[in-house]
Amino acid sequence: MTEGHYCSIHNTVFFKKGRMRGYAHPIKDEKGNDTGEWCNEEDLEKVKNLEPKKPIPPPLQKDEEPLPKSKSQEIAEHVWWKELGEMIRAKDIDLSKPAGKGMRTAYYAQMLSVLDIKIENK
Repeated sequence: MTEGHYCSIHNTVFFKKGRMRGYAHPIKDEKGNDTGEWCNEEDLEKVKNLEPKKPIPPPLQKDEEPLPKSKSQEIAEHVWWKELGEMIRAKDIDLSKPAGKGMRTAYYAQMLSVLDIKIENK
């Protein structure tokens, strides 16, 4: 195996020959047939060097409480729900489309939650 030119994603060795600009290998399907696509070592290096914009917090344990929201975050969230309700009532959202129905359902669920209304299944 060539040191430094191994694709850990596809478990194969990169190669470079002829007029190739960099090390690469063809991507194969489950049966071992070429898909016509190539995996380039240079592209993988770029992805590895990218740092996430925000650190990903570890998942909450069952006994941990989430961090409290700041007052401005709470206000912004409430304003968003208020504006969504106004748009639904003004018929600015097309309720015949699945996205519109989903927004209306989310809005209703949020309002029921805020008002502490329980819906019982019979």
